[in-house]
Amino acid sequence: EPTSGLDSFIAFSVIKVLKKLCSMGVTCLTTIHQPSSDIFQLFDNLLIVQSGNIVYHGAADQSVAYFGSIGFQCPQLSNPADYFFMHVLTELEADSNFSQEGRESQLCEAWKNYSEKNVTLAP
Repeated sequence: EPTSGLDSFIAFSVIKVLKKLCSMGVTCLTTIHQPSSDIFQLFDNLLIVQSGNIVYHGAADQSVAYFGSIGFQCPQLSNPADYFFMHVLTELEADSNFSQEGRESQLCEAWKNYSEKNVTLAP
């Protein structure tokens, strides 16, 4: 987590440097915990794992459309990373009949079905 403990400007600067390295042919793989929307927009590819299972792996700029297609529409002015972690991977509604196991199963099955047909990673 190269941005842990950094303020938002420095964290953004670190990710910009990593992105520049990628443009020079260096592969950079990071774990980022709740990135700002500005940092999220810098990502090329995104891997979201829940309980050891892949629930998304593809172009970061296609992730909002993907989750929208399976019933999780990210509000227009929301940070996609926050939305994914607070509303897709977990449930914040206190009065819902939410089942974490049910959600995990739903997300894994949706990704399996989608990836068998569609997955292409950004260059």
